[in-house]
Amino acid sequence: MRFPLEWGGLGGSLEDVLEVTATLAADGSNVAHALRIHFDQTDALLHSPRMAFNELQIKRLVEGAIFGGASAEAGTSRPGKSRRNCGAKAITSVSATANFIRRAPRSPATRA
Repeated sequence: MRFPLEWGGLGGSLEDVLEVTATLAADGSNVAHALRIHFDQTDALLHSPRMAFNELQIKRLVEGAIFGGASAEAGTSRPGKSRRNCGAKAITSVSATANFIRRAPRSPATRA
């Protein structure tokens, strides 16, 4: 929705996305919630450098793919301890309906 027409998108604004999200949420908040990672991924690509990997993701989105997130890391709720991405991601029910899953990569600083 947010990609420019010349990228094959609809040329929509952030306000358009918010209106669609509010409309979906009014009928069922689960649908709006399920699409939040998708909208975030789209916006991130909109503002990212044009490189081969990003171009592939843009192509997928323009063709109708839905992105979900592997955002529920098992065992991170530990009082007094910091959260970290150890690479052991749990696929959430929202992600089960997505065509592609986005997850944060590990950095050398977060490896145990």
